[in-house]
Amino acid sequence: MEAAAQTQMRAQTAQTLQALFGRGRAQVLAVLFALRANASGEADLHLREIARRAALSPTAAQYELRHLVEAGLVQIGGTAERPRYALDPMHALFRGLRQLFRAAAGSAAPIADDALWAKKRARQHADHASPDLGRKSVFLKHRELAQSARMKPNERIKY
Repeated sequence: MEAAAQTQMRAQTAQTLQALFGRGRAQVLAVLFALRANASGEADLHLREIARRAALSPTAAQYELRHLVEAGLVQIGGTAERPRYALDPMHALFRGLRQLFRAAAGSAAPIADDALWAKKRARQHADHASPDLGRKSVFLKHRELAQSARMKPNERIKY
């Protein structure tokens, strides 16, 4: 009985985190807090690794990281070509957030995926795998359309 109550509490905490931060930002924070909890020696991650672990596109992860950096929760290190991101343990909310993410860490699906986005990703994967070039881009299927749409230097656009 106690295990069921603990599982329910973790699921509620995960839902609360998703409601407060949004799915993507909560996933990025969960990755960064899990990184701090592990004793693997890694203190920071680069964008693509955060995106992979959070199950987000690199663009979505970059968007969420930008907001977290602006809020002061995340610090940027590394180089200009390959920045690395880590939580700022000196931030006023760090300890409270760490407790919330620890409470949600054991849930089976900490951040639920929205059915709409799952369908969209499935369609994108099907389009990418399809031999039909028209599913990928109308310009790949009709090369003459791509040629006609190309701008010439010094050409004025007519409306």
